[in-house]
Amino acid sequence: MNNRHKANPTPIPPRIQNHLFDNGFRLIHDSGSAATAAPITYIRIFCNLGSIHETDQYHGASHFIEHMCFKGTPNRPSSEQIASVYDKQGAYFNAHTEKRYTCYVVKCSDDHFAESIQVLADMMMKSLFDKRAYTKEKNVVMEETILLNDKPTTILFNQMDQMVYRGSSYQHPIDTVEYHTGQHVLDYPAIVEMYRLHYRPDQMVLSVVSQLSLAAILKAVKKTAFVRASSSQITCRTPSPNYSLISQTGIQCSVFRKPGVQATYIGIGFRTCDQTNPDKYVLDLLKYVLGGYMSSRLYQLLRNDNGLTYTSNVYAEHYEHTGKFMIYASVDHRKIIRTSNRQPGVIPIIIGMLNDLVKQGISADELATAKGFIQGNWTITAQDGDNACIYNGLEYLLYDKPREIVPYMSLYDVHYKDISKDAVQQVIRRYFRDDHMNVVCVGEHVPSESAVFRECSKFRCASHYKS
Repeated sequence: MNNRHKANPTPIPPRIQNHLFDNGFRLIHDSGSAATAAPITYIRIFCNLGSIHETDQYHGASHFIEHMCFKGTPNRPSSEQIASVYDKQGAYFNAHTEKRYTCYVVKCSDDHFAESIQVLADMMMKSLFDKRAYTKEKNVVMEETILLNDKPTTILFNQMDQMVYRGSSYQHPIDTVEYHTGQHVLDYPAIVEMYRLHYRPDQMVLSVVSQLSLAAILKAVKKTAFVRASSSQITCRTPSPNYSLISQTGIQCSVFRKPGVQATYIGIGFRTCDQTNPDKYVLDLLKYVLGGYMSSRLYQLLRNDNGLTYTSNVYAEHYEHTGKFMIYASVDHRKIIRTSNRQPGVIPIIIGMLNDLVKQGISADELATAKGFIQGNWTITAQDGDNACIYNGLEYLLYDKPREIVPYMSLYDVHYKDISKDAVQQVIRRYFRDDHMNVVCVGEHVPSESAVFRECSKFRCASHYKS
């Protein structure tokens, strides 16, 4: 067929588009997620305020502000009136505070996007901060932190962060009972002022994954308080966190006795790299090799080969200044160091696994399995548009300027596909060091710090193998 005179095809708009409003409010829209085949819109608003931005006298303030945004607006003066909007839609509606940011979440049908974003904007930009509601909510937040502090995993992760991120703003918990007791009382006028200074359009990113067009989304957003708020209200920037770390000189161990907790919760963590370092993708792949699935090393060593644990896992995270890689397991306290028949317990087995990793690296089969898992898992998780919504929003928030974002579905091909065994080995030896290692044990029957240190000191980092 002669195509010489064939009309040019209609240009296909890019699947990820961003828009900067005059008042600094940022929007990123993804129309190409596998999940957008359904008439569902995923909404996440990221506010550039988290626990790392708090001064010492205002720890817990970011989390408390999040709660107060649900308590009423001029148009809907009660929390019940706000919730009823989403309840009548059958929408998912929630929020959470992290160390780096606060995030508000809605998942609704496409038909309800305009109303959902209108109410969400009023909540975040026009919260009443009624003093009576404030006083009641203090008790609610206290109850939430009590429940969290009852969990040994909360204690473990908080203690690990205090050690890994020591010296920086990231060492502090997002919220804890201590932030609401004794002389540490959040002052009402100061919290209201903090809300007004930091819940501003130029400090927010709206991430939307939807089959709705960008034009339709812009039309709805332009009618909200996100855009109608005047740029003249911008008077202060979010406080700069402290990124300075206190250097380690060797392995650090901490044990925390928690009465009534029969199992012992164990974490072995390492300081790693910041969020802009490509090593983070190698560490993410290694996370799966060690604890991401049933054929992973931890699962095989601790559960299948030795029958020691039911639960084990590996976590990796990265921030502006550094990161954390943590191996986690929970176990009967009688199997921490030695079993009843004097066989190695969980800590010696993990240390042995780490020694083997530093010396031998991972196998070609382990690398292929991890890549296959990541590729397949990415395809599956892409069916939930919320994953792309989170990823896109954080890319736009954390890197602070419009840039070409690798689509969520393309992350495997761009960042993981070409990782080699040698690259994994180099990363292992770069970060799995005794002066990066931190160990935490939580439970009623924890061993002494000296006993834990004695076992962990058998770890051999790369320097032990140099001639």
